[in-house]
Amino acid sequence: MTSEPPPREPRVPAYRFGVTSAVAWRIVAELLRRHHHRESFRLVHLHPGLSPTGMLQLCSRVGEDDAASVAFLLGSEPRVVIHRPFVPAAASALDWGHEDHVSRWLESADPKFVVDDIQAALGFPVAKTPSATPRVLTYRVLAALLERKALAREQVRASSGWYDTSALGAQIAEWARALPWLAGETARLDANDWVSQAVVAGEVWAVHGWTEHPVPLAEALPNGSVILDAKRGHACLPNRGSDTELMPLYQKAGRRLGPVVRHVETMMEGG
Repeated sequence: MTSEPPPREPRVPAYRFGVTSAVAWRIVAELLRRHHHRESFRLVHLHPGLSPTGMLQLCSRVGEDDAASVAFLLGSEPRVVIHRPFVPAAASALDWGHEDHVSRWLESADPKFVVDDIQAALGFPVAKTPSATPRVLTYRVLAALLERKALAREQVRASSGWYDTSALGAQIAEWARALPWLAGETARLDANDWVSQAVVAGEVWAVHGWTEHPVPLAEALPNGSVILDAKRGHACLPNRGSDTELMPLYQKAGRRLGPVVRHVETMMEGG
């Protein structure tokens, strides 16, 4: 009589990069919206091993080992990894150690419950009333833009003005250094002070067509790119000298996100 083979672990479904990226950004944008009062909450773009997809990490405090963080792996087999120091494992009924967040999001009757579970696993209290700050609005627009592109099966990605790789170390992207409003600030930073670099340049993101390298290193971004500056709440096309403040558009549209997203998408099409 032969023994039964051990059960295999369920395989994580493979998704297109656009889908894994859009879902991760939707979750991140909602967490930032709920916890806008946490000034130390930062978004970090990581590319371990120069991976072509990398991960999106939201940290309660950048550069501190005891900080709570959630990282979304953006590959074809998505994972969410939560670091929760000093928080009991029983904080959540779900094991969010290496969960497939994309399937949970797509299959959920209400995706907000997925965010609720991640929030609980991080050990964060119930959020205050969400607020439409310029920073929060920018990230919501970025997430919605990636979602629209994913549904249209267009290959785009978001690249941070600051990124970290295990091979090249932490750097500010050249295209970010070329931005007039960042040039002065980045020039004053210590080349080895990666925390300050992340705080200054990590709030600037470029949404652009697919590139083989994790982020575009050249000063000139691909045609059809738009830069979203969460610190100022602006969308811009540097090569055309176009710079749009998002909050007035949002207020003019009756605080509806759709018209703002369509405006930014039109900027990309004209860029």
